[in-house]
Amino acid sequence: MRKSLLLLLLVPLAFLGWKFTHPGNPLARHLAAQSAVTSFRVQSSSSGRGITTTTEVQLKNGHFYLKTADLILVDNTTYLASPSGTWTVQVLSPREITAYQRFHPTQIKANLAKSAKTAQFTPQDKEPCANLTCYKYQEIDPAYPEAARTLWFDTRAYLLRKDIFSFGEFSSINTYSYDNIDIQIPN
Repeated sequence: MRKSLLLLLLVPLAFLGWKFTHPGNPLARHLAAQSAVTSFRVQSSSSGRGITTTTEVQLKNGHFYLKTADLILVDNTTYLASPSGTWTVQVLSPREITAYQRFHPTQIKANLAKSAKTAQFTPQDKEPCANLTCYKYQEIDPAYPEAARTLWFDTRAYLLRKDIFSFGEFSSINTYSYDNIDIQIPN
């Protein structure tokens, strides 16, 4: 009796673990591949803003680089572009740097690990995305049921290619790429 009760408890737990760790599971492969990413480009647009922003991120030589249209960040130092083409250098306080930490690969890895434990992922049909084929998943975090995320990751490298976040009437669309990223400190 005790042995069968123990099996009844362990089998569902083992299945839940399989969902994210089995090497044949596309979602598990995506989480592993995405956790290893050290550079990416994201183009973002959100409802109501009418503009698209591009952010590049790179972890190289032990330093965190982030680039937008008029800013380059290296660890805690920013280089701000002026309309005349010159750059102003500023060292950020720890409080100021937190705004950029969500892009840091180690923070992304921590967020992925948390999502794997708390969120519910529902597979959808495969779909074309750019010139690739992608798995499509719906992600819901039970702690925030009014927020939803739909994500697409490719069937070859298992890297995130697109996601849509929605919260009420707000939404943001992000597309990701991983090639030709080489952020340099301005002269």
